Amino acid sequence: MDIKADFDVAEKTIRISQKIKYQNTSTDTLKTIYLNDWNNAYSTKKTPLAKHFIEEFNDKFHFAKSDQRGFTTITDIRDALNNPLNYQNAADYPDIVRVDLQVPLL
Repeated sequence: MDIKADFDVAEKTIRISQKIKYQNTSTDTLKTIYLNDWNNAYSTKKTPLAKHFIEEFNDKFHFAKSDQRGFTTITDIRDALNNPLNYQNAADYPDIVRVDLQVPLL
């Protein structure tokens, strides 16, 4: 993994460019991969993480203002040849990103 981050303290944002090199060590050919987008688990009061906090009787997150919670905006995901890939958050899981590969990964 190679991560470059630019911090904007005044805007309370981090702009990240990330490169991931993944080697398939399974016996399956992969057409889709899933990425963890942990920061986006904090995006709303209805995420699985938020529901877990409520189950644990931790109400600090529930009563936090929107600007006190994190979220992610993904602008694009590209393959090693710089081709754009289709991606979306998994249904009901804003912290999981499904990425459809153009070329299956053997």
